[in-house]
Amino acid sequence: MLLQDQTFDSQDIHLDFMEYQRCTFNNCKVLYSGYGPVRLGENTFNSCQFYFVDGARHTMEFLSDLYHGLGDTGRDLIEDAFDNIRSGRMTPEPINEGHSSGSHDEGSPLLQ
Repeated sequence: MLLQDQTFDSQDIHLDFMEYQRCTFNNCKVLYSGYGPVRLGENTFNSCQFYFVDGARHTMEFLSDLYHGLGDTGRDLIEDAFDNIRSGRMTPEPINEGHSSGSHDEGSPLLQ
């Protein structure tokens, strides 16, 4: 769902399956669950807190475990993933509002 040119004050903002363009967020709690894609463009975040919850939190914990638990191999894997993010090589997927929670997405490889 596309929301544009809106202002949000002191709200919980759920990012999954949403697109925000030119919005302003003031003192919001911004939540990403990892259930679906997100698009953010030209937004302003003032005094907001960002949270990875549910599946997104598990993913962050897994990445941390890889980084700290696999020695140089794990650190290289995660650093390569961040290099892909910084370079824009992780291509975003289109937002599909009719997404089924039972479907599986192979995602982008961490190493290319």
